[in-house]
Amino acid sequence: MHIHIIGGTGSGKTTLSKTLAKKHELKILELDDFYWLSKEDYTKKQTHAEMCNTFRGLVKDNNNYITEGCYYECIEQLLESADKIIFLNPKFCVRRRRIYLRFIKTKLGLIKSKRKPTLKGVKSLCNEAKSFNEEYVKIVTNLLKSHINKTTIITNKKELNNFLKGE
Repeated sequence: MHIHIIGGTGSGKTTLSKTLAKKHELKILELDDFYWLSKEDYTKKQTHAEMCNTFRGLVKDNNNYITEGCYYECIEQLLESADKIIFLNPKFCVRRRRIYLRFIKTKLGLIKSKRKPTLKGVKSLCNEAKSFNEEYVKIVTNLLKSHINKTTIITNKKELNNFLKGE
């Protein structure tokens, strides 16, 4: 089984992937871990061609897994191979609140983060979240049109809870 979870920063991809991985005994492949060359500060990334080759390799080399991320430039092979696609698309205000909460919890040592938590980083993530809502939702929605029979779109907590009940 391959589940692919799409959504912008703060949409809940990691939380949902952990829940589904536990329930279905699947491993999680976070696309950020393959896209970024520098894991400490997320500043050096692969080229477009390298990224597409990496994602092709993920599809070929893995069974029973969840991929989560939204690198739409090379995502088609992941969508094609997925048995189930979940698009998490909560409102921007929800995602911004989650970004700030994650920052605070990381600073307090309540949760671990792959990135060093800084206010500059939070601002950058909020800008990324806003641009996702303004620009990328349309792109992702168009990409999903050819996979609509295996796609679930979740925009709020009630829809998420209903989805999880049916899982």
